[in-house]
Amino acid sequence: MKVLSLGMDNNIFKPGSRGRDYAVEYGSLVDELHIVAYTLKKHGVAKKMQQISRNVFVYPTNLKWRIMYPFVTFWFCLELIKKRGMDQTNSLITSQEGMTNVPATWLSRLTKIPLQVQIHTDFLSPHYSIGLFRTWLQKLGYSIGIKRAKCIRVVSNRIKRSLVERYNTDPNKIIVLPIRAEIEIYKSAKMKMDLHRRFPQFSFIILMVSRLEREKDYPLALKVLKKMAKRYPKIGMIIVGKGSQKEKIQNLVSKLNLDTNVVLEDWQDQDALASYYHSADIYLLTSKYEGYGLSLIEAAVSGCPIITTDVGLAGDVLTSESAVIVPVGDEKALLVAIDRLIKVPDLRRMLADRAKQEVAKLPSKVEYLAQYKKIWDSSCN
Repeated sequence: MKVLSLGMDNNIFKPGSRGRDYAVEYGSLVDELHIVAYTLKKHGVAKKMQQISRNVFVYPTNLKWRIMYPFVTFWFCLELIKKRGMDQTNSLITSQEGMTNVPATWLSRLTKIPLQVQIHTDFLSPHYSIGLFRTWLQKLGYSIGIKRAKCIRVVSNRIKRSLVERYNTDPNKIIVLPIRAEIEIYKSAKMKMDLHRRFPQFSFIILMVSRLEREKDYPLALKVLKKMAKRYPKIGMIIVGKGSQKEKIQNLVSKLNLDTNVVLEDWQDQDALASYYHSADIYLLTSKYEGYGLSLIEAAVSGCPIITTDVGLAGDVLTSESAVIVPVGDEKALLVAIDRLIKVPDLRRMLADRAKQEVAKLPSKVEYLAQYKKIWDSSCN
């Protein structure tokens, strides 16, 4: 089988990146894997095709303007399909985002090559927003892809239910395969650092790990922390991540006079992150929406008790028996949850133990790759 994948992750051009390593592994499942990644000239990534393994090839779009993407990508991929001898009997087109669904759909219609659409984010959440116009475009792209796709891979049952309800999609057309989690890394990681030793000024540490973007709703977390600090002056919050909202978060920390309670850390590799999860008192996620919520799995594997908004895998992989799940945006519920876990250490231990048991049921690396190949095969048949 030959697979043409349209995606948005330009980290695939960086040696050693997780996306690049995964691409090589996915390529081992097929005869050829060709990945066309959305890039702009200003991104400064590679300008030419890279062969990253024996049969995996990655191509940048290197566009000057975003609006050119569907047209340039369509014509480039059409030539690539002809050059590599791809057709409906031996190939598959897979699309990773709403934006990539547009050229992917055009290509599938013209060449008759089956299309598989992957949905990694909960775009049907009432809280989903990436800017008015971009939100509309993304939803339109997803809608187009869903109608054309032979198979739809989603990362959570939450998204599957939404597709069935919103588009009346045949449930048999939708396959749930979670985002891949490197569980073994967090299970076997050695403690390189203890947060309580590093920050002895904190008597209780709340950890948050994510991209620093609007949908993560850090203002809610900080407002809750402000009220908690009145009850527990030595409470601390460690925020690990990078993103467009970092300066706004820093400004809000200062505005709320939380400089002595909050520490912002740069993004860490998986080995380092394991120490954060293992030594924090609780893990907090306040997102407005999530496709999955990989950090929740990482925290659970590490034995860190979890408080999360009702997003992504909450209620699915993690239930009310293994995590504290609160409504999106509910400040009062978050206050009650944090206060309760501070006061009841036994509850923290019980939640952590149950969460470990739940995530232990997730597929291993070998099982995951087998399921991934099965999805590709079913999309072609």
